[in-house]
Amino acid sequence: MKKLILSAVAAIAFMGCTVTRQAQATANSEKTGTAISQKKTTTSPAVIDGRWQIVSLGEMKEIESAMEGKKPYVTFSIKDMRVTASVGCNTLSATMVTEEGNPSSLSFSKAISTMMACPDMEAERALSLALELCRSFTVENGTLVMLDAEGKPLAVLSR
Repeated sequence: MKKLILSAVAAIAFMGCTVTRQAQATANSEKTGTAISQKKTTTSPAVIDGRWQIVSLGEMKEIESAMEGKKPYVTFSIKDMRVTASVGCNTLSATMVTEEGNPSSLSFSKAISTMMACPDMEAERALSLALELCRSFTVENGTLVMLDAEGKPLAVLSR
C-alpha cells in the first residue's frame, strides 16, 4: 500500500513539474513574441528615422530660423524612440510613442526644452504644439506630414 501511495505522489509531482515547465515555456514564448511584436511596432515608422527640415508648422507656411545659419529641423531616432527638434533657438526633446498594429500612429511624451529667450517665440510655440497634438503621420515623395487626431496637418517636413 505504501508503494502505491508513493508511486501516486511521485507521478503527481512529476506531472506538476511537467505542467510548470510547459507553462514557463509558453510564458517565455509569449514574452519573446511580445518582444518581437513590440520591436516591429517601434520600427514600423522606420521611414521617418533621421533628420528632416521643417517646411511649415500649422498655419505658419514659412519657417525662418530664429538664429542666423541654423535650419529648423526635426530628428527622429527609431532606435532610441526619441525626437529632437528646433526652429533655430531652443531645442525640444521627447519620447516617441507608436501603437501596435497601427504603423502610421505617432505621438510624443510631453517635450522638454531649453529655455533661451528667442526673438520669435511664435515658431517655438507652434513646434511645441505640433509635437503635443501629433497622433499620426504620412510620408509621400520625401515629404512627412505630422497629423492631429482628426487628420489635420500640424507640420510638414522634408528631407
